[in-house]
Amino acid sequence: MDLREFVIYIIPIIVLELVAAISGSYYLRKTELPLKNSKYLVWFLWFTVFVEFIGAYAPVAYYSDYRFFSFIKDTRYVDNSWWYSIFTIVNFVFFTFYFSLYVRDRRIRRIFSWMTGGYVLSSLVYYSIPGNLFGNPINYTNVIGALLLMSSILVFYYQLLRSELILKLRYFLPFYISIGVLVFNLTVTPIEQLSGFLTTEEGNELFVVLHINVFRFANLILYISFIIGFLICSKRKQFLY
Repeated sequence: MDLREFVIYIIPIIVLELVAAISGSYYLRKTELPLKNSKYLVWFLWFTVFVEFIGAYAPVAYYSDYRFFSFIKDTRYVDNSWWYSIFTIVNFVFFTFYFSLYVRDRRIRRIFSWMTGGYVLSSLVYYSIPGNLFGNPINYTNVIGALLLMSSILVFYYQLLRSELILKLRYFLPFYISIGVLVFNLTVTPIEQLSGFLTTEEGNELFVVLHINVFRFANLILYISFIIGFLICSKRKQFLY
């Protein structure tokens, strides 16, 4: 795969991320009473666009045979795993916090707060160990973070089943967000762990292509579900929760 092919692969994802952030902004502007926590979600989507823009330096350098960003060649920054390792922690913490806020049981919310705090602290300790932040894509932060996030989504679903909201899911924005986030993490987490055994170095071009296609599929599901949710929920006055 060359730089041109990579750009063809990645452009739809970048466009979807932008459309999702714009759709979120449209939702906030159009809806008279946006669902609580929606502003934080939209701000996070714009932050994600920024992160993706900065993180693109590594694949652009790799697929251009280092005609671009040649200064990173043979440095610890040749791989952008360090950048996304930091963002991964932020991502898991944000969405765990987002879904736990829709849990009415204060005790459960407190448990998730303690678990999230422990996850952040242990992740900082893990990455303070030399060699773990740079060039070590297989790490426990992805697995623990994914388990923490999926636990919050499952508790969120359980509460939906026990409430009248189950009859109003069509206009309940967090439900659309949960579908995209759940599918994304169930798809991406395994391939991320596999990347610890098959890196993007020479001889693993097939894995590089697989890696890109899995991420493309997961991102398509993630952001399409976000966009659909924002557009549908912006057509009707939101009920408070």
